[in-house]
Amino acid sequence: MESFDFYYQYKESKQIAIDAIRNKLHVVLLGGGATGKTYLTNELIQEGHLNLNMYVKVYEGESNYEYRPNLQRFWIEAQGDIKYCLKLIKNESFVVINMSKFKHPDYTTI
Repeated sequence: MESFDFYYQYKESKQIAIDAIRNKLHVVLLGGGATGKTYLTNELIQEGHLNLNMYVKVYEGESNYEYRPNLQRFWIEAQGDIKYCLKLIKNESFVVINMSKFKHPDYTTI
């Protein structure tokens, strides 16, 4: 039986993200600091899953981006303002990946 911890959360989040990319969906990575959002984004870029010509990477609250609706999808890293995210992707298909349950062990305290 697999334990539910940061690494499990990350592995599941990664698979959901890859599936969303394959289905050309907008993606919202939701979670506080040290939950792996940026690390996951960078890993997916390095592994060739996330193409930044097809996805516009946006951080919560950002307003300076170029978006071509018929050609691109949003890849949003957010800490909690889901209203901001929904304004960008309203009336379109999207996936919210909740990465907020666990923080990376190096950033937790006992």
